Amino acid sequence: MRREFVPSFDVPSDEESAAAPSSVPAVAFVIEDADLVMLGMSPERPVPTPLIDFCRAALALLALRPDEVKLVIAGDLVESVKARLPDGPYRDSFDLDRGAGSVGAKTLVVDGEVHVVFPAFLFLDSDAARQHLPPEDAEQIVASDEARANMARRTAIHEAQHVAMEQAGEDNPDFSAAGWARQNFLNVAHQVISEYRAELGVPRELREEHETDFPLESLRHLQAALQRYVVTYHGLGDVDRLAYEVVQETHHLWKALAYVAAARRVMGFETGAPFPDDVAESDLWRLMAEDHWDDLERLLSDIPPGGVRVGPSDLERWTDELADALNAWLTDFGFVWEDLADGRSRFWMEPADFIF
Repeated sequence: MRREFVPSFDVPSDEESAAAPSSVPAVAFVIEDADLVMLGMSPERPVPTPLIDFCRAALALLALRPDEVKLVIAGDLVESVKARLPDGPYRDSFDLDRGAGSVGAKTLVVDGEVHVVFPAFLFLDSDAARQHLPPEDAEQIVASDEARANMARRTAIHEAQHVAMEQAGEDNPDFSAAGWARQNFLNVAHQVISEYRAELGVPRELREEHETDFPLESLRHLQAALQRYVVTYHGLGDVDRLAYEVVQETHHLWKALAYVAAARRVMGFETGAPFPDDVAESDLWRLMAEDHWDDLERLLSDIPPGGVRVGPSDLERWTDELADALNAWLTDFGFVWEDLADGRSRFWMEPADFIF
């Protein structure tokens, strides 16, 4: 089931001020495979809830063309995203796993529009749950009401940065002139920068203190993944696949660390400020991150949030510098991917001891 609704222009500025609407533009919204009643709306007259309106307004606030943006509330996030992706390997393999984390929402370009796809569970209504669900199921929704609403607001502001970057033409670079290996590092660097800029737009009041913690679990997950790839592909000769898997998995780590760098900046940490002893004294930190973290945080520290417009020359410089840094980091892990003079590229591995 798909229900689409046009924009309204009397939208509360946040959930708490629903009784005092202001004239804030809002994007259109779409409900896909989700029960309007469970979202707190009447099927006959589906007036959006204050939380939905907050997210619509947040997206409209930074959009250059709000009339070309839609908030999609999806009962099945994976299927709604896949329905908007072109046929191909990325669509076929799309899931919510991202290293030690997962996808919270997805911004995509669809036929000239920008669709921001949210999971419906963030918007489930506690009163509807009490009325229509078994007590044990309703209790889970009621107990998570505040956390889900905060996550919806936080996610909307993060995704609004992506909308702004996309509509400003800052999120679709052309790296086709580079060699194949370099293209991959440039693409990864660009995506890390994009996520950093989006996270940088999330204000302090919507953050949790733990967001500035270094994610040792992400290092542990990457170590296990690289061990698995080395064993799986050893001797098989599928070098292209190995290169893709290694860079993609490491990419998840670098994005997670970009989130941490953004949180530290928003929370007022100095660039290069040390992490607590439990991180600094861990083998994972020493072997996998210590030599490169400062460069990552420093390179990102001058980049503005997604709601601030930047010139193409700055984006190109930041991306080139970060691609170099990420390449060096992967090399220290024992994986080398380089372009050759004849137009080919080669990938080989001499994994560091901690990979085994």
